[in-house]
Amino acid sequence: MLTILAMLALAGDPQTHAARIAPAPPARRKAHRPAHKTQAPGSAIHASEWERTPTGEELGRLFPRSALKEGIEGRTVMECVVTDTGALSLCVIASEYPLGRGFGDASLKSAPLFRLKTTQADGKGVGGSRVRIPLTWALH
Repeated sequence: MLTILAMLALAGDPQTHAARIAPAPPARRKAHRPAHKTQAPGSAIHASEWERTPTGEELGRLFPRSALKEGIEGRTVMECVVTDTGALSLCVIASEYPLGRGFGDASLKSAPLFRLKTTQADGKGVGGSRVRIPLTWALH
């Protein structure tokens, strides 16, 4: 059985938050979102402000096939800019190990599966913030 472990850490956050990615319960949508202040560009946000992260099944579909066949695991760090809607954009791979095995491409393909809440607890918007997402691609 294939299980993908993902480690999530955000820029400026001193702690790395590790969690086994499991299917998320259905998202509850609020009918109205209050107006929010704008987040300063490059500001840090915290892991508790994720609205959605990929499920293990979703990440499993992205696992590089050649690495899967050979039993190879990998690690990446993806850096992205957060849009006003909480989506990730302008993502790049800051680090990848092992190189050339497809883990960087798989991580970039996972970016649309992440979404942050558009407003933080302090009322500031997330638009323009940067996030670092370490991903550990593990076979279990």
